[in-house]
Amino acid sequence: MNCKYVSLLAQRGPGVAERITQRAGAQLLSALRINRATDVTAGMSISQTLNNHAGGLQLAHRNVQDASSMLHVVAGALTETHPPLSGMREPAVKA
Repeated sequence: MNCKYVSLLAQRGPGVAERITQRAGAQLLSALRINRATDVTAGMSISQTLNNHAGGLQLAHRNVQDASSMLHVVAGALTETHPPLSGMREPAVKA
């Protein structure tokens, strides 16, 4: 039983290789990238994945810019509140 399976696999191998070679040859001869519906589907899938990644990176960039702006606001607020607090501390220490 096992020998028959191995034999079937061995007989199938050249046919698969020949089909792959024929497909690659057809693509080279036609100078087209898309020759079959499966090429379109695979290309669309890859395109959608890359578009999703690009959108995610744009969102991450925007989030980083927002965080940077927030930190600038906080730094400005601390700069403005520090002198009055220091002024309030001095009389408290003297008392």
